Amino acid sequence: MTAFNFHSLRNSQAIGYFFLSLLLLSGCNTTHTNFLSDHWVTQTSAPPLIATHSEPSRLQVIITYDGPLSSHSALRLESDNEQVTFWDPAGAYGLVGHFTDQKGNRIRPYGKRRRDIVVTHIPDIPTYMKFRWFVGDSSVEIFEWDLPTQEAEILRETLLNETDETHPRGEFHTKTTPAFCAMGISDFLIRFTKPTINLTSTYLWPHSLGEALLAESPSRVRVFIRGQEEMIYLPPHQQVVGP
Repeated sequence: MTAFNFHSLRNSQAIGYFFLSLLLLSGCNTTHTNFLSDHWVTQTSAPPLIATHSEPSRLQVIITYDGPLSSHSALRLESDNEQVTFWDPAGAYGLVGHFTDQKGNRIRPYGKRRRDIVVTHIPDIPTYMKFRWFVGDSSVEIFEWDLPTQEAEILRETLLNETDETHPRGEFHTKTTPAFCAMGISDFLIRFTKPTINLTSTYLWPHSLGEALLAESPSRVRVFIRGQEEMIYLPPHQQVVGP
């Protein structure tokens, strides 16, 4: 197994903050959807709509940007029974009682965390976008894979209950060292999402993880830019439905 066992660094807070400083000081020099092929289809979230999902559940990997910097990554899992699991590794969602949207409206409740899983008032995508604008981000990319119900339930069980050293794929915990959000998510994807996602390397920078995920055949990529309408990028094989 090629995955780096980042959990051994979980208690090394000084190392985490050191890398966080590097992250804030270094530019990614990337633009949104930089790595998308010209063959991908672009459309707004308004009609025509994307085709009905081929599977009832979906996995979402979220990459956020603060100007030229990729600032954070998170993972969201939607099951067909309307259960949602939101893993925010080393993130800030749920750490204060409320936040405000761009119009100054106070948004409550904010949610509570168990380790790095948000377990109450789990945000939908519009709410999480309001939070990202609140913390100063300028854009967000969401990579989505439609999943069979059984696969989604296995992933949900892994995220909620974690694993120990006796598990065939090793020990896994959601609590993540600061600045290692993308490394934590890529480690999880390597070990638990095959054959849907066949990632082979871990990534420190969120934008590098996003670039790698484009090669893993996502069902769609959703792009949010502050003050603009959501855009949806579909791979060449994805059918578009008329109004």
